[in-house]
Amino acid sequence: MFLSDKTIKEYIQSGKIKVIGEIDIEGTGISLHLGNELLIPRPYQVVDSKNPKEIEYLKYDLNQNPYVLKPNDFVLGSSKEIVKTDRDILTMIDGRSTYARMGMSIHLSAMFLDGLPFSKEIVKTDRDILTMIDGRSTYARMGMSIHLSAMFLDGLPFSEESSVLEIKNYGFFNILLHPGEKIGTYLFSMLSTPIEGEKSSLYRNQNGVTPPKFV
Repeated sequence: MFLSDKTIKEYIQSGKIKVIGEIDIEGTGISLHLGNELLIPRPYQVVDSKNPKEIEYLKYDLNQNPYVLKPNDFVLGSSKEIVKTDRDILTMIDGRSTYARMGMSIHLSAMFLDGLPFSKEIVKTDRDILTMIDGRSTYARMGMSIHLSAMFLDGLPFSEESSVLEIKNYGFFNILLHPGEKIGTYLFSMLSTPIEGEKSSLYRNQNGVTPPKFV
């Protein structure tokens, strides 16, 4: 069950949802704004998950100038907002439709399953259960996508952190990225019960643009 603006307001007031930064509540979520910095990967580096090496990036300050995201460009950004929720709330990112219509995606990590799953495992559930795949955030931060729909966040909801955005231009336009502009929406969904276990994440408590990690 996704939360409406009324419930989101109530949960912010009670502390079940905590947002540091600008709070712009929409009908079904909270506006997500682009932070001040981008990481631009040096092209044609070899990445080997079995023999990981540090990936080289150029830091770009959006406060100096907007960044021109050219066709097929990929950069890492982050949200201005820092979000934390209680353990019975799942947080997702929904990209802004205006940018999607120009071919720009802002998060590449996870996906809903459409029909049969795409892995070797055979999965079947009752009709009241939705099945999803959560793509590995490390690969998403290098530009690899397995789907482009709404995404779960890696690290949330248990830690207080900004959200890394894997921004990719699949279209044919030069798109200018400005600091503080709205580029998406945080969506919140109630879980059936609070999660008991601890989430294991390489990106727990990340602050700002965080590059991919294998270990």
